[in-house]
Amino acid sequence: PAPAPAPATEPVAIPDNVPRRKDGAPDMRRKEAREFVRTQGQRWRVGQPVPSFVPRTRTGEINEADAVGRAFLEAHRAAHGSAAGAAVAVAAAAPPAAAAAA
Repeated sequence: PAPAPAPATEPVAIPDNVPRRKDGAPDMRRKEAREFVRTQGQRWRVGQPVPSFVPRTRTGEINEADAVGRAFLEAHRAAHGSAAGAAVAVAAAAPPAAAAAA
């Protein structure tokens, strides 16, 4: 069987004032990076492409073991209620067509 298509990601330009790690992800040790990731998490809606700076697991889910993924999801859940958080992992792992149908 063919592998499932990779979940959609949206390229997001990280502002110049946000410090980055060597791999290009926001450096969560710095306030500017934490604020940027939280803002993006609050704006993101289930079914939309996940910003490209948010780390993913091999299955395509948002990686909560990484500080960036954890802060992104915490901000999303705080802004949209904890019930929205239950659908986040599934929506992030689903291909865009399947997420739109849900």
